[in-house]
Amino acid sequence: MTHAEGDLESKFYNGEHCNFAFECFAENHQQAHTDLEEFGEPLIEAAKVRKFLKRIQALFLNSAIATVCANPSWKNDFEATVNFLSEFIEEQNQAQLRNISSGRSGRGRGQDKGSVRGNKGRGGRSDKGCLQQSFYQGYGG
Repeated sequence: MTHAEGDLESKFYNGEHCNFAFECFAENHQQAHTDLEEFGEPLIEAAKVRKFLKRIQALFLNSAIATVCANPSWKNDFEATVNFLSEFIEEQNQAQLRNISSGRSGRGRGQDKGSVRGNKGRGGRSDKGCLQQSFYQGYGG
């Protein structure tokens, strides 16, 4: 097994983390595809997409993965799949940031009802300074 094949088999995406974001995961796959081409073992687009999706273990992406699988143009185009999933993740991040912001301004859930919990149990910054880490942990990431 070549180093490129090993990268395709050993890298998994479990959600956004400080040291391994979706973009890094996608770049690792793209580099492995390039390496395989250079070694004369190119993958067809459908195989690239299939291997890529198989390594995504973040539950919050299940609906987006199903969308890719149902769309013939995406499931046969690695770059289009990566772009779609990147946009989906960005939308999820923005939605989570809006939820965090509304909680801090007093308009969010539980603020007017004297909630003891407040906004401490969701979102925000972790000790490492990564946004949304607790959001993705709730989805198995």
